[in-house]
Amino acid sequence: MTGESTHALRVIEPHDERGIEAITDLHLRLLSWGPMAGLGRLFLRKFCYTLLVRDGLMEAALFEVNGEPAGFVAYTTRSLTFHREAIKRHFAAAVLLLAGSVLS
Repeated sequence: MTGESTHALRVIEPHDERGIEAITDLHLRLLSWGPMAGLGRLFLRKFCYTLLVRDGLMEAALFEVNGEPAGFVAYTTRSLTFHREAIKRHFAAAVLLLAGSVLS
């Protein structure tokens, strides 16, 4: 017997701790081979999915099935300047979060 399932795609806001944690988990599970995952959970969660979303440099959305995280998308309209602008705006935070990732 097949039951009905609910699907939702919701934009993640920088204060949405549950959504940020879900996207971070999915990122590490699905993209563990990538360079951003190599920077660690702390960096992904605090720098990418909190600071950069807060600043509008990046947006993220979580896809949920029956209330459970099933996928995500992160995107920017600044593909050519995104990384440079992110580091320029948050150099100290990036250094501290990278140090924290290395130490953990």
